[in-house]
Amino acid sequence: MHAKIPGIVIQFKTLSSSTIRAYAYVGRASGRSVCFADGSNKKQASKNLSRVLGEPSTLAEISRRKSEEAQVSTKSKEDINWLVARFRASNRFNDLAPKSKKDKLRYLEDFSREFGTWPVKIFEKYETGRDIAEWRSRRADKPRTADLMVMAVSGMFSWARKERLTKANPTKDLNQFYKVDRSGIVWTDNEVDRLLAACSTKELAWAIKLALETALRQGDLIKLPWSAIQGDAIVRKTGKKGSTVVLPAKHLRSLLDEIEKRSPVILTSRKGQPWTSDGLRSSFNKARKRAGIEGKDWHDFRGTAVTRLVIAGLSDAEICTWTGWSLKDVEQMKLIYVSAETVANHMLDRINSERE
Repeated sequence: MHAKIPGIVIQFKTLSSSTIRAYAYVGRASGRSVCFADGSNKKQASKNLSRVLGEPSTLAEISRRKSEEAQVSTKSKEDINWLVARFRASNRFNDLAPKSKKDKLRYLEDFSREFGTWPVKIFEKYETGRDIAEWRSRRADKPRTADLMVMAVSGMFSWARKERLTKANPTKDLNQFYKVDRSGIVWTDNEVDRLLAACSTKELAWAIKLALETALRQGDLIKLPWSAIQGDAIVRKTGKKGSTVVLPAKHLRSLLDEIEKRSPVILTSRKGQPWTSDGLRSSFNKARKRAGIEGKDWHDFRGTAVTRLVIAGLSDAEICTWTGWSLKDVEQMKLIYVSAETVANHMLDRINSERE
């Protein structure tokens, strides 16, 4: 069936389960597929795909996509507006976590406002790196934001090169404005106690405690379901890297027993609804202000948790399993987050305690 539909390209992929998945694309095997079907082999997957392609809704979508392709080819001069539109329609972009997608879209729209009508090909010239640097410099007052702007553009061009849409790599030699070094910025026991005392709700306190015990990113933490608890372990695929983390749940038993089950996810707000990232961040910032704590943010719970794991004597391999990082990531993150002075002081305290 699909062979009789002009302009349809089929691409096969072997899934982790060994299932063969057949994707149907309009025009070329890139961007978002029109539909897909699975099978035990290519022949079966292709046969199943033929049935899906014959459905009226699929045929209507193919017609719509062909119309879009025609508009792009006739109206576009393959400028930056065109490239951003192609990237937004790609699996690479649509597979991002919602917050990452929202942030990158904001930066790419800003990039389009500045360079939208510039031909993509012109960015193959080395000199255009200066133009991007000037664009970034408008946010020099916020170095982290400035770097994220460039990272979004860099990711788009990286995707475009793999899709053979351009050879351009205009951000290649741009140095970062913002250098992360939060080693030593960990939450002390006293600060944690003050913060918990300043929490306006028990739900916020539960979220803080779980963050300190699991080392999960906020995005993964607020989506953590009760079903992730498997016996004495928590097994969960992270949202950012898609890696699987495994951490012991036995030491969390008292905390988990304290948390009321109101939803498929573990953490909820006072209203019984899953936390949103903005809602949790806002409640946390208010509690931190009431506690009179400055210079520490939510992300430092992660660094504090990793520091505790190092102090507890876990190996780098064990920390990899706990956090979902690679060995290289663990080495790098220990340099960023784990203060040698903090670890040494804890060791000294333990020695003194044993002597007493």
